[in-house]
Amino acid sequence: MSTTNRRKPNTKRADEQVARTDETGEGISRRKFFALLGASAAVASAAGCADYQDRGKIVPHNKRPNEARPGEIVRYASTCKLCSEACGLLVKTVDGRPVHVEGNPDHPISGGKICERGQAAIYDLYDPARVRNPKRVGGGKYADVGWKDVDDAVAKAFDADDERKIFLFARPDASPSLNKYIRELKERRPNVETIFYEQFSQTSRTRAWKRCYGEGSAFPSIKWDEAKVVLALDSDLLGAEIGKVERRRLFAKTRDVGRTVNFSRLYAVEGAATLTGFFADERIRLRPEFAFDLALALVNEIANVRNESTVPLSSELYDIAKTYTLAKVAEESGVDAKKLRRVADDLTGARGKAIVYAGDALPERVHVVVNLLNAMIDGERLYRKNAIDAREPAADLATLKRAADAMRKGEAKLAIFWNVNPAYDLPADLKFAEAIEKTPTTVALAALENETTKRCDFLAPIHHELECWGDANPRSDVYSLRQPTIRPLYDTRQAEDALLSWTAARVNGERPTFAPNAFRDLVKAYWKETVHPLAKSAPFKAFWNAALRAGVVRVTPKEEAEYLIRRENLAEAMTPRKKREGLTLIVAPSYALGDGALANNGWLQELPHPVTKITWDNHASLSKATAEKLGVATGDMIEATIDGRSATLPVLVQPGLADGVIAMETGYGRTDCPVVAEKVGTNVNPLVASDESPFVITGATAKKVAGSYPLAATQDHYAFDDPLSKDRHTEREIIQEGALADYKRNPAFLHEGWEPHMYQIYDPHDYPEEKWGMAIDLNKCIGCSTCVAACDSENNVPVVGKEEVANGREMHWMRIDRYYGGDPDEPRTSYQPMLCQHCDAAPCENVCPVVATTHSVDGLNQMVYNRCVGTRYCSNNCPYKVRRFNFYDYRRMLADGYYEGESMELKRNPEVTVRSRGVMEKCTFCVQRIQDERYRAAAEGRALDAANVRTACQVACPTDAIIFGDLNDENSAIAETRKHELGYAVLKEMNTKPNVTYVAKLRNTHSEDA
Repeated sequence: MSTTNRRKPNTKRADEQVARTDETGEGISRRKFFALLGASAAVASAAGCADYQDRGKIVPHNKRPNEARPGEIVRYASTCKLCSEACGLLVKTVDGRPVHVEGNPDHPISGGKICERGQAAIYDLYDPARVRNPKRVGGGKYADVGWKDVDDAVAKAFDADDERKIFLFARPDASPSLNKYIRELKERRPNVETIFYEQFSQTSRTRAWKRCYGEGSAFPSIKWDEAKVVLALDSDLLGAEIGKVERRRLFAKTRDVGRTVNFSRLYAVEGAATLTGFFADERIRLRPEFAFDLALALVNEIANVRNESTVPLSSELYDIAKTYTLAKVAEESGVDAKKLRRVADDLTGARGKAIVYAGDALPERVHVVVNLLNAMIDGERLYRKNAIDAREPAADLATLKRAADAMRKGEAKLAIFWNVNPAYDLPADLKFAEAIEKTPTTVALAALENETTKRCDFLAPIHHELECWGDANPRSDVYSLRQPTIRPLYDTRQAEDALLSWTAARVNGERPTFAPNAFRDLVKAYWKETVHPLAKSAPFKAFWNAALRAGVVRVTPKEEAEYLIRRENLAEAMTPRKKREGLTLIVAPSYALGDGALANNGWLQELPHPVTKITWDNHASLSKATAEKLGVATGDMIEATIDGRSATLPVLVQPGLADGVIAMETGYGRTDCPVVAEKVGTNVNPLVASDESPFVITGATAKKVAGSYPLAATQDHYAFDDPLSKDRHTEREIIQEGALADYKRNPAFLHEGWEPHMYQIYDPHDYPEEKWGMAIDLNKCIGCSTCVAACDSENNVPVVGKEEVANGREMHWMRIDRYYGGDPDEPRTSYQPMLCQHCDAAPCENVCPVVATTHSVDGLNQMVYNRCVGTRYCSNNCPYKVRRFNFYDYRRMLADGYYEGESMELKRNPEVTVRSRGVMEKCTFCVQRIQDERYRAAAEGRALDAANVRTACQVACPTDAIIFGDLNDENSAIAETRKHELGYAVLKEMNTKPNVTYVAKLRNTHSEDA
């Protein structure tokens, strides 16, 4: 998507767009570095928001096209492929190199938002550890070879005259073009078996849905923005689960303080401590093995006790449900029965506007009961009829087990692993490492070395996603395109091009030569044949160009889905859970790293965990009671064991965890990988087995073992048993909040009793034109840290490493403070983004001896890096502690200069200074974006439009909790928010006059809790 096409169009063919870059496999030389800086002419075929123009081949700057201007920003629309959610992207490029990624606002699913992983993943494009040319692997060592060697080995295996299996393992892909080709390939070659899998998938949800609604049905999109009551049943639906981007965006619309009559109520019933649970209005601690019991008890309560179900139960379902009651669940689990009855009250009271959502990790039988429960409360009204899941379902563990067995038995002749790592992330009892070694020919399509590539015969390096073509059809009404935004940096191939080359039909017994744009042509042909007729638009060429500009096309499905639950198939799935004595292990994906595929990304390793604030590690989270029972404290080592499998982790005593639960995250403990990821944290995958519910494991034991382990957290200042610090965040009114009922009775309740006594010894600043300010709505902020990741990317924030984080020297310009109140079993959790407040009476400004920090005419607290001498007086005088000091040149310091590699220089945003050692840095309100609007306004002969300025954190915030603008414009959203009854300034008694306003959080609790 380009914003620069205002000149005469280039008439060169779009078909000649993506040129090969470096067939030699060499690294980035100085000459090549400067050539890449000038690649802006044609980093992709497409173009953008303005008139489309073909861009021709990529050329170096010594042949720069007339329409390209040095330093000009060009944006391209694309699609994220980090997961099957397939969010829309806008990729910002400067001089032909991507430097920042944001969401595409035209995308109907993601709506201009992407997750924290998407924000940081651009780092992987320039990762110095990227494999730059093909490798032969033997004895765990890599040796350079050419692509011909790889092609010949695959062709030999593929064309062998026998019927042994050919396996392709890959991540679930929403690409309709690729999936169509694979279906055709299987028809042509029946011995080819494609297995799309991901470590954390929705296979249980999918099986349950098909059981309830028919084999041909698919899970619908949910109208989260219309839900009045949401019950998250052991589901981190706003945190780490698939589909979180859309859910965050839509659910936030129900927390608008301007429409409190439509304020939603969120219940979270969970055993671990999740982002969703800590944001919920009411959180109930419950071990996950009781999720099935609770769901059936709610069915019994609504259908049998209250007789309020819209779906009559069959006799079989009645007999099953009547043995489960809320009182019995409360007694067995230790939960207050009154809380459970409240849940039932609200689900029936909000009939048609209530939804129950079970977690991805829960077994099929729980999802079956939840589907029934939603039908009983008319929750089906919240299902969209014309927007169902169109993605190919992920393979279940039974399918993976059959494949591993076949490989170990010699029934496979070729296995291709495309961007997956089964030797690390699949259950140990599948013995995938052994299966790989017993397959005659194995090839890994990967960008980085990993545990699987080391066991294969060949490592075939692939393009980064920003170097690729592709498409996606995540939902029946949405198609999107992926396009390259930079020419390939190394001698790599697009994985789809390699697969098409290897699997193409032979012509006269000869395999066709490799075509670098084969998949692009396949995508274009599919869109011409399938998508274009659905769109009912202009001729195909114009349609294709428009689709590339917008990045997404919305269509009307041929038919709408109907939801009529089939009760006759449900009883057989409702088998009681097997009760096992002992502890319960909960294994979840890392918020930052997911399944570990992004573990070499330093930004994500250093992104604080939204709940624990731990960086650079995983850990075993225990409740206070469980920790005391095991005799451990934070930092001690614990060994968790289940059925002979064990893992040893450091302990974190975590408020809010259910007793008897050990919660941990995967994605860590990597080996045979690049240096940033290697041996960071502990691999907990050995605890996982391929049974009914592999990530909720009952019957475990744990014991304290020798040693201790330091955990590096960005925040640990809370204490429940210290009267001097307990609840200080509310006593000092850093966090202000109240009950929704209180606000409705008295909208001015927040400021009652406040008598300002503000004296100013300096004359106030005059702001004749703009005065920039920000507002953050704590009703919408879920604490996810997406804004932190976006700020890191936009402002060239360095990675400092675990040791420096432990020293309190993390460099994030923005942080998400997490506060606990109440008691450690039932903590009241609050989140607050904290950044430079850009105070009108800034305490930092009058103590700087060299006037490095100054006040601008438009209200910004500025930092003049060249003037700073590092006295740090400003930081000492800042009550908000939002300034960061460069104690070291962290790019050179981390991992022996890992992030000082030449490729990383391409990543730097040229609009923001790369700070040297020994200076203070902090949030600037993205002053570079303000200046960009000033320049554009001057060039176009108009006044500055503050609405055109959006900070990186504001754009990234998935819930639109951040508002930025001109406070002098009384009609602006920021001015209105600043005057809201719930608006307040942090530490207002300090009289610093901050220009950041917080909107106090309202908790939609029951009246007796208000």
